[in-house]
Amino acid sequence: PPLASIPRVKEGKDVSTERQKMSLWILETAPHPVAAEGYVVLTDHTQAEWLAPLSTLAEYRKGTVVTVPDLGALWNHPEDLEALRAKLAALKPRYVAIAPRPESYRENTILALWKVLTSLDEDPQFDTFPGFLVAKDAAGLAKLVDQDIAFAKAASAPAHVLGITHIFDPDYKSYQKGEILKRLFTERGCKAEGLAICSAPRLHQQGTFPDAAAQGNLLLDGPGRGQPLDTLPDEAKAAIQRSSLIFLFGHGVPGMLCGLETTAFANLDFSGKILLSGCCFSCAGEHGEGFMPSQLPGAPQGPARADRFALRMVDQGAVAVFGHMRLNTGFPHLYPVLEGQLQGLSLGESYQRLLNALLANASQEKTLVPTYYTGEQKDMENPMDVLLYVFIGDPALVPIPAASPVPK
Repeated sequence: PPLASIPRVKEGKDVSTERQKMSLWILETAPHPVAAEGYVVLTDHTQAEWLAPLSTLAEYRKGTVVTVPDLGALWNHPEDLEALRAKLAALKPRYVAIAPRPESYRENTILALWKVLTSLDEDPQFDTFPGFLVAKDAAGLAKLVDQDIAFAKAASAPAHVLGITHIFDPDYKSYQKGEILKRLFTERGCKAEGLAICSAPRLHQQGTFPDAAAQGNLLLDGPGRGQPLDTLPDEAKAAIQRSSLIFLFGHGVPGMLCGLETTAFANLDFSGKILLSGCCFSCAGEHGEGFMPSQLPGAPQGPARADRFALRMVDQGAVAVFGHMRLNTGFPHLYPVLEGQLQGLSLGESYQRLLNALLANASQEKTLVPTYYTGEQKDMENPMDVLLYVFIGDPALVPIPAASPVPK
């Protein structure tokens, strides 16, 4: 369907059951004012090899590095959380780049930081443009900072985009979202192609099965749902290497998304690439709270499950990665982030608009859900999950310089 036919609504309200099933609606977002300038790098790193790239970024952005003893413990220490709130309120930063240690990159850390960043003034909205600087090791963090600074200096619009989608249900909703975004970029004069992974071979027998090749997609058949491909043919690798922006839609658990093991991307260079993922667990960390992703019904087990998509992409040179730590809504929440970037917004501002729209619907009091994850929670879905979108990258980075109006 054309974008103009997809309704803009507040967190899915007044959307038909069919549109809800197909994730065929778009979250309505709006701008929210922040400070005119100021850049803070917030971290609990203490070792020189981690702090060096953070200092480099702070110097490039004319910002300040603010350190705290343990970002991962903030949620359990209200006095430390209040001290940080007071410090940031005094600094009044426009951008906050959050750089947690790997063990601090977890759900409760993010929820605690959201409590801080929504309380810097009187209104209950996010009062800065945030972003995360996360990597598996110090070398990966240095690579991320170097990539972001190089990208900012180049300031070039994407000329080639790739959609990676997953065919695993008879409604083809992930594939559909890929086609919507491919058309969006084609109308902007970009080269757009797709890589579709079919994890349900029986769907080939349906008369509605898409003609992937005619629609500019390379179609790969997997052995079946829960049995992802662990390698990619050269043609698929070449498509990834050609692209400067990649979007992904399809089923995901840690170590797997779109019917692919994340290790299928090994040895590919993601330097200079922006990745936007609507797949669940795209930005999961190596440490979690409460309900663990390995408990998902049908989730493949084994050593590969320890791999994390976003962290792998950063390690292989990505400029920025958008995704979610847990179960997420996909297209309705991803599209407004992309739309903001197509209008020339920074990574942090497009992210903030999404978070504020989600926050406004989090509860009747329009405040963050006041609970954290505990070991007692075993549910697949928790009310806190909605606020766990993550954008890894320099929040002041402008991923897509505004070149033309967004197609209607």
